Amino acid sequence: MIKELTGRHVVYILICLFGTVFAVNGLFAYFAISGFPGLETQSAYSKGLAFNDQIARAETLKALGWHMTVERSGRDAVTLRFMGKSGAPLPVSAVAVTLFHPTYARGDKPLAIRVQTGGIVVAELDGSEKGQRQLRIQADGPDGRRIEFRRALWLD
Repeated sequence: MIKELTGRHVVYILICLFGTVFAVNGLFAYFAISGFPGLETQSAYSKGLAFNDQIARAETLKALGWHMTVERSGRDAVTLRFMGKSGAPLPVSAVAVTLFHPTYARGDKPLAIRVQTGGIVVAELDGSEKGQRQLRIQADGPDGRRIEFRRALWLD
């Protein structure tokens, strides 16, 4: 026996359909708001004004020919190699390495480092969370200039 489709049935079907859509949208909105902490940069305006200074520093490093490579050293460390224009090792001092999440500011973590000879620095990851991370590397070059690099890193 087949029942007849009445107006009341159609109303119930529409209420269930739109109720499901609203519930799912509400759930997605909740996860989007609770998962993102909001503003990452406290003084975005002043950092925006200083952006030209960052560009000038990057062009100076490019003119000097200084560069850096990042290599994974097993599961718990990364090796940073600082090199000059000819590929020769670049002696650095006062090295600071920070591991951070690209979009989540609360997860910034300074890494313990071991400076070795010949422009080589080993940074310990010590069981950091898996996924896409970035390294912020700051060091003093041989002439006292502050060197800053950022590199993407995938932790698995």
